[in-house]
Amino acid sequence: MPLVSKSDRKPPASPRRRPVTLSDPSPDQRCLAVRASVRKPDAARELEAHLHTEQNSSVRSACFDALVDIATADALMRILHFLRSNDIALRNSAITAAQRLPHQIAPAIEALLSDPDAEQRLFGVRLLEELPHPCVQEWIAGVLSKETDPIVAAAALDVVAECVTEDMLKAVTKVRQRFADSDFVCFAADFVLSRLTTAKTSFAGGTPDGK
Repeated sequence: MPLVSKSDRKPPASPRRRPVTLSDPSPDQRCLAVRASVRKPDAARELEAHLHTEQNSSVRSACFDALVDIATADALMRILHFLRSNDIALRNSAITAAQRLPHQIAPAIEALLSDPDAEQRLFGVRLLEELPHPCVQEWIAGVLSKETDPIVAAAALDVVAECVTEDMLKAVTKVRQRFADSDFVCFAADFVLSRLTTAKTSFAGGTPDGK
C-alpha cells in the first residue's frame, strides 16, 4: 500500500456552523440571533414577537437593546407596547429602553400622558424621570394642570422635585389645591415647594430665615 505524504493529505473538512435562531435552546445562541436579526427588514416585528415568549433576562435585554439600535418610530412603538404587559420586568425594561430614544419619544409621550387609562399615564410620567429631553418640564406642567388621578399627580410631583424651577411654582400650588384631600399628594407638593424655597434662598445667597 503506497504511503501518502502529509503534504498530499486533504485537510479535514471544517464543521458546518449551524445558523443561530431565536428558537435555539441556548440563551447565548439566542442572544447572537437577536444581534444578527437587526439587519433584517422586519427585525422590529420579529423582536417584539419574541419578547412575548422569551423568559431569559439576558436575551430580553438583548432584544430591547436591538430595538433601541434600530431606532425607528416603529421600533419605539413596539417597545412601548410592553407598557401594557402584565410582566413587571418587561414593563420596566420597556421604560428604560424608551428613555434611550429621546428624539423619537415626543408623540408617544403626549399620547401616554393623555391616555384614558391612569396606569398608562403613570408609565408616561415614569418615562420622564430620566428622559434627556428639553420638553420634560412642559410635559410635567401639563400633567399637573389636568391630572385627575392622585397617584399620577404624586408621581409627577416626584419628577418635579428632581428638576424644580420657579416656573413650576404655579402648577405645583394648583395641584396641591386640587388634591387638598389627598395626604400623599399634599406631602409631595409641600416637599417640592420647600425645595423651591431653598433653591431661591440659595440663589439669593441667604438662608431660609433671611439672615
